This record gives sequence, structure tokens and C-alpha cells, in this order.
Amino acid sequence: DHAYLLGGVDEISSYNYNVDFLDGWNKKEEVSSSELYKSKTSGSIAGEGAAMFVVSSENKNAVAGIKAVETIHTRDPEILKKKLIDFLSEQNIKPDLLLSGENGDIRFLPFYELIESTVNSPVARFKHLSGEYGTASAQAVWMSIHLLKNNSVPEHMTKGKAPSGKISSILIYNNYKETQHSFMLISRA
Repeated sequence: DHAYLLGGVDEISSYNYNVDFLDGWNKKEEVSSSELYKSKTSGSIAGEGAAMFVVSSENKNAVAGIKAVETIHTRDPEILKKKLIDFLSEQNIKPDLLLSGENGDIRFLPFYELIESTVNSPVARFKHLSGEYGTASAQAVWMSIHLLKNNSVPEHMTKGKAPSGKISSILIYNNYKETQHSFMLISRA
């Protein structure tokens, strides 16, 4: 049995912040995190973070497992929807919760709404806590593990109805810069 350290780390530099700001990605610094999803404008809150995990093929003492991962590079919503349907069909699962990387940028909203309507599960969001950055999906995995461990979703994360009953599986959907999409299925060990 082998164990590996897996994770994602992003530290924002003034150079990268300025490039993203000039490109229109980080335009919401004047918006508080509690108001992020109410702001109907382009741009998001710049973020940074680190999340690390020990992963192994053995599930002894594990809280959760990463069951499947898929990345897609597209701007076409129909391709994204088909990939999601295929992904969930291959896993033969309807997730108990969708953990959405919705970031408050109005340009991304059609993708997030498409995923929400296709999955049709309760939705939680996390980028009001972390901001937007390239490895935010690692933060979502960390949050998913805690949501599974505690079997509850804090109210400030829910969008609409909260999940009822035991949370056994979480689908993470993240979109970075409108073209880089990822699905990750996290389940109880």
C-alpha cells in the first residue's frame, strides 16, 4: 500500500492579480463576500488557498473517497451537459449535493444553472469563502470531506433548499475562466 500527498496551492502575486484584473476576472473587490452572489456583474473576488490530502488505495480510517474526476475544455454548454450526463451515468449515481464553484461572475452563470438543472440536487456554494483561483477545486474537495463528515451544510453555503437526510455523495462542479470545467465525485468511504 502506498500513500500520497495530493493537493492544490495558489498564492496570488501582485503581477497575476493585476493581469487578471486588467483581463476582467477580478472586478469585485468592493463587493463583500456575503453579497457575492447578489452582484449581477462580471468578475469575481480574487482568492488564494491551499488544501492537502493523504490519499491511498486503502480506505482504513478514511472519511471520504474521490470516486471519479473529469475535466472538460469547452465553451459549448451542450457539450458540457452531455459530459455531465455521461459522467453521472458511468458512476450510476444521483449525488445528494452539488457543491458549485459559482463565483458571482454573471458570464459564468449559464454554465452553473445548466449543471444545477441537469443534476437536480440541493446546491451549496463555496467561492464566497475562498474567492476565485486556479486550484479552487482542491478547496472544494476539502469542504466536501467536512460536509460528509458533519453530514450537514452551513446555511450560508446553501442555495435554495438544504439536503435532507444523510449526505453520502457530493458532486463538485467548478468552472475556471469560462472554458475549464471539472466534475469530481466525492463519496463516503
